[in-house]
Amino acid sequence: MPEYHYHVVMETPLGPKRGDLHVLLAGSVIRGMLHILEREEPISGSLTGKGRCRLHGRIVTRMRTLDYTAEGVLDSSHIALAIHEARNTFFVRGTAVPTVKGGYAGEGKD
Repeated sequence: MPEYHYHVVMETPLGPKRGDLHVLLAGSVIRGMLHILEREEPISGSLTGKGRCRLHGRIVTRMRTLDYTAEGVLDSSHIALAIHEARNTFFVRGTAVPTVKGGYAGEGKD
């Protein structure tokens, strides 16, 4: 099962927010965790063909919880998503973190 870890940036009205996304692929099924805004929430979804994906999850802010659907592309080197929630669309882009024995390069350097 392919497993990817990305450093991501989400563009928001208050400026870019940095985080991490960890995904595990099992066939066309995607499971993972999004760590952003000092919170970690599960994501799930599927590959829809040719590197395209559709994800579902939530982002918890200090003010509210944003349930979202996201569409975009992912591969072993990068991810790009448009996250749609009730009020806004946020764009997330990220690059894969190379794996090293025992974890990921750069892990734990917040």
